[in-house]
Amino acid sequence: ASAATTLNPGIYVFSMTGTNPTFSYTVAGAFTVAAGGAITGGEQDLVEHNPTLEEAMAFSDPILNSSTYAISADGNLTITLVTGDALIGINGNGTEVLNATLLSSQRALITEFDSSATASGSMALQSNPSTPVGGYAFYLSGQGFYQYENGTPQTAAAVIGGILNFDGSGGISIS
Repeated sequence: ASAATTLNPGIYVFSMTGTNPTFSYTVAGAFTVAAGGAITGGEQDLVEHNPTLEEAMAFSDPILNSSTYAISADGNLTITLVTGDALIGINGNGTEVLNATLLSSQRALITEFDSSATASGSMALQSNPSTPVGGYAFYLSGQGFYQYENGTPQTAAAVIGGILNFDGSGGISIS
């Protein structure tokens, strides 16, 4: 079978973790791919962590319909996500440029490597864009809750889990 050279139309979910010149960060979101290289919109959430101040900053930005994707000279995809957020991109231009290595026409590994940030992650076509119904188990773990001990920052494991219950009409409860 030959390698994929483009993305199937649909809603793609993505996540990346990396660093910018000041902080470490994680970003996750979704965008809609149309035929012919157009990205017709989406949204992303970004969290930056500042261990010196013991705080995290969160941002939520739209992915504007001026975003695009194209086949790059090396046969991979270049994905340009335009957010309009002056805190994102080279010199605050509000744009993230990602290089995507296609695993298939529905999945890719993504990287950002420029003077504004270095990050890696993945993206995948959302296979069921309908409203969820029922209970979904979740589990998250990582580092967090920075504390200072004798002037030295200390980390502790952060773990949370539970069940999100979706009623099909937009209602969510946690158990």
